[in-house]
Amino acid sequence: MSAPSAALSQRISYELLRQLHAAHAHSGVGALTVVTLFWVLFYWQLRDRWVLAWALLLYLNVAVVFIWYARFGVDARRPVPRPPAYWLRRFHAVQAFAGLSWGIAPWLFAAQDNLPVNAVLVVAVMGLASASQGTLSFVRHGMTSFALPMMLCLAVALLRQPDPLHGVLAFFVLLHLLLSIKLSSDHHQLMVEALRARFDNEALAERLGAQVVATERASQEKTRFLATASHDLRQPLHALALMGSALRERLARQGHPEARQAGEMMRAVDALGSSLDALLDVSRLDAGVVVAERVPVALQGVFLELQRRFEASASVRELALRVRATPVCVRADAHLLLRLLSNLVDNALKYTPCGGVLVAARKRGEQVWVDVVDTGIGIAPEHAALVFDEFYQVGNPGRDRTLGLGIGLSIVRRLAELMGLSVRLHSRPGCGSRFRVVLPLVEVARVFEPVSDAPSRVSGPAPRVLVLDDEAGIRHAMLDLLRTHGIDAEAVADETAAEAALREAQMGGQPFRVLLLDYRLAHGADGLQVAQRLRQTFAPSPALLLVTGETAPERLREVQRLGIPVLYKPVQAERLLATIGSLKAIEK
Repeated sequence: MSAPSAALSQRISYELLRQLHAAHAHSGVGALTVVTLFWVLFYWQLRDRWVLAWALLLYLNVAVVFIWYARFGVDARRPVPRPPAYWLRRFHAVQAFAGLSWGIAPWLFAAQDNLPVNAVLVVAVMGLASASQGTLSFVRHGMTSFALPMMLCLAVALLRQPDPLHGVLAFFVLLHLLLSIKLSSDHHQLMVEALRARFDNEALAERLGAQVVATERASQEKTRFLATASHDLRQPLHALALMGSALRERLARQGHPEARQAGEMMRAVDALGSSLDALLDVSRLDAGVVVAERVPVALQGVFLELQRRFEASASVRELALRVRATPVCVRADAHLLLRLLSNLVDNALKYTPCGGVLVAARKRGEQVWVDVVDTGIGIAPEHAALVFDEFYQVGNPGRDRTLGLGIGLSIVRRLAELMGLSVRLHSRPGCGSRFRVVLPLVEVARVFEPVSDAPSRVSGPAPRVLVLDDEAGIRHAMLDLLRTHGIDAEAVADETAAEAALREAQMGGQPFRVLLLDYRLAHGADGLQVAQRLRQTFAPSPALLLVTGETAPERLREVQRLGIPVLYKPVQAERLLATIGSLKAIEK
């Protein structure tokens, strides 16, 4: 027997002993009652002094059984109890003694001329064996240890009687013995199998629980890694984006020939920023800060926005992008649906070397099918379920950055789950792919339509801006960009300097209207807490704009709870300027 099997058998044996103790440890009163009833009955009939001796033997037997139960109960409460074999040996010895105690009765006082007394003794012994089934089945061969000496002694004593009727009684005693042993053995095997199944299920549940914990831990570590890596990558990229935007603006104003190279550099920065924004989308969805607002949506508005966003990209790739007009309306979150379909179209364009991409919608009963079909490289069946996992890409062994990070379809899956939609994939290698989004149909006249997320500048005088950031490179780049675009701005590194700058500006009659700051400041300082303290000190309070590379889920939830405008590094200059222009100081 292998070590695991032996250990399991030991555990089953001990559990059966424990159940035996729990069920019968307090049955001593019943045993004393039965013993008293029988010896009184026989003594009343026979007036034989051996009946009294037999009664004392039975009382001793009850005491021995009680001692076994008591010692087992004490041992079971020890930190390391004795092994089951120790208690099983003693249990069999106790039961053999009990069987002999009952089986010796016909040898002490059975009489040839008193068939009724012998018949009563036979009935008593057979009834005792039957009544002991429930108790003795907890232990393998427990019935054998008890019933074999008891009933064999009785059968031999009966066979010694010359009356043939005693031989008939002996036959029935032996038959009852065999049946009792067989039934007890079968009952014991059923209990063993039930416990084996229970322990196997408990072990399986424990392994599954450990796997769930490990999976959750891995998911949390992945989320923390993505947040940390995203933050560390965003910081230098943000500085590069700010300085590049300022440089491009100055070169373009001067008509310098190097303005084109500056534009190419900024397109590369924007591409990298888009990859980091994809990681941000994963963090935001995992953090639960994105809430779906399912309302009636006109698909035509979504389709027009898709056409606007991707027609230039398709033209550069020399691909045909066809977005069919549709009058149907669906129930969904307009902006999330637009993002979902944008990811599908973007993915289709990346993996379609020639041909084109078609976006179309059609009604099917109470549903609307929105299909994104391409003539690209296709997806093999073994990859179909994996393409919705993070960082999984088909046909990109060299990790070409122009094909993205491999998380676009992962975001599609998350967005679909958030809106309660299903996404189906049908594809054949070399023949293209079809992604189908299934949405509920609605019939309404007035619907919500998505609007473009492209930033627009706000007209009017630009407000004074105070930049609070602990990194010198970020402060210099931000000042350079803002001043290039005609915005009066100053930059400080910590809370003390910010308070001094705000007080000086207020006393000079030119208060700062916008406080632009990072979430994570030097020495572990929390930018939000710093901003709250500064706003409580000055009136009117400057409007807050958080510009951060922090994407940890708990930080995202905190920002959402406070309702503070936030831009994520690297920030596009156009979006930054438009957001600053839209902010107003808050009068206390």
